[in-house]
Amino acid sequence: MGAGNTKLSKEEINELIKKTNYTKDQIDQLSKDYHEYSSKDKKPGFSESEFIDFFYCRFRDWDKDLLKQLFNLFDTDGNGILDFKEFVTSLYIMTKAPVVEKLSLLFDLFDKDQSGHLEIDEVEKLIGVTVACGTSLGMDYSGVTNYVFSICSAENMSNKKKGMNKEEFIKAASNSDKFCKMICFYDSMGQMLF
Repeated sequence: MGAGNTKLSKEEINELIKKTNYTKDQIDQLSKDYHEYSSKDKKPGFSESEFIDFFYCRFRDWDKDLLKQLFNLFDTDGNGILDFKEFVTSLYIMTKAPVVEKLSLLFDLFDKDQSGHLEIDEVEKLIGVTVACGTSLGMDYSGVTNYVFSICSAENMSNKKKGMNKEEFIKAASNSDKFCKMICFYDSMGQMLF
C-alpha cells in the first residue's frame, strides 16, 4: 500500500476490523477523515506535522518532541508518513485498545533511550505530562500527582538503579484505565472515533 493510499482490499479491511473492533462504516468514516486531514500539505499520507496538528486537541499538554516520538512509534515502516493502516492503528491504540496495550505503547514512548527501563529523567517526563494532562481534564492536582507517584514509586521496581521496566510499569498502572485516561489515551465520546 502506498503512503497515502486508503484503497484497501476486502481482506485488509477485514483485518483492520478484526484488529481494531471498528465496524466497516467506521473504517469508511476514518478513510474520509484521513483524506481530509492528510491532504493539507498536498502530499499523500499523514505527515508528522499533520499528525501533530490533528492530535493537538487531544494532546495539547504534550510537547512537540513527545508528539514526534509518538508519530514515530506509529510510523511502523519508518517512511515518515502514516499510511491509512498506521493511522487507523494509532487511533485504535489511543482509544479502544486494552489498557495493557496502551500502557505498553506509553512505556515505549517514554523510554526515550530504548533501554528497557524508565530512568529518572524519563519518569520525570512521564509524571510531568500525566499531571498536566490529568489536571487539564479537570482532575485534582494532588490526586493526579499522588496516583502517578504511586505507579512510579521505587517499591514497584526490582532494580532501583536501572529504573522501572515495562513489565513493572504495566503491572503498577494496569489496575484500572485511570492512568491511560490521565495521559489522554481514552475512548472517545459518543459517535466520535478519535
